[in-house]
Amino acid sequence: MRAGPGAFWRRRAGRIVPALGVWSAFSLLVVHWGISGAPLSLHDLGISLLTGRTYTHLYVLWAIAGLYLLAPLLAAAIAPDEGRRACVPGTAGVVWMIAVMAIPRLTDGAFTPVSLGTLTFGLVYAGYFVLGRAVLALPPSRRIAAALAPSCVSPTVALASVALFAGVVGLWRTWEVGPRAERMLRWLGEASFGVYLGHVAVIVALRAGSAWFRDTTSPEVVAAT
Repeated sequence: MRAGPGAFWRRRAGRIVPALGVWSAFSLLVVHWGISGAPLSLHDLGISLLTGRTYTHLYVLWAIAGLYLLAPLLAAAIAPDEGRRACVPGTAGVVWMIAVMAIPRLTDGAFTPVSLGTLTFGLVYAGYFVLGRAVLALPPSRRIAAALAPSCVSPTVALASVALFAGVVGLWRTWEVGPRAERMLRWLGEASFGVYLGHVAVIVALRAGSAWFRDTTSPEVVAAT
């Protein structure tokens, strides 16, 4: 950013524009049209570009592109004391994002504060962007970091686990399946518990027999699983 916004945008455009073009074309032409056999018209292509959903996961690239556009403005706003100045707006941005994403669901789509698309993804995720800069500039103490680190007893994992379980139960509470599907799901549930109990042995065996796997995983990762 020291060379100015223009140099920053040119440098970042060299990364994000080719990725957007190549992966959007590949996903639409090869995956959507070629493999899935789904129809693809010019109208569909235009809608995909406007909504930033050229394919399921590619909204991330549009969000990154939007954040690149906003980055010089955000950097100027929080300089020179980035750590302290970024905490409040970053937190406010994340809270605003949560509200914006929750309101349409709470109102059954009757009210949508922000329509997510190519031009708005970056704005919605800007809170994460700024808060991440605050953490880099003003990292938490080791004690706080240890309390927040992912583990089965950390408050972050506990809250996320409860929220995920409550969300799944709430969304699918009226879902009913036939006897055959019920037997299949029950079998998968019982099998997944066996996978959980035995997966550490598989990881340890892979670490012992594969130098590549041993170099790319640490004992801490094995213990954390």
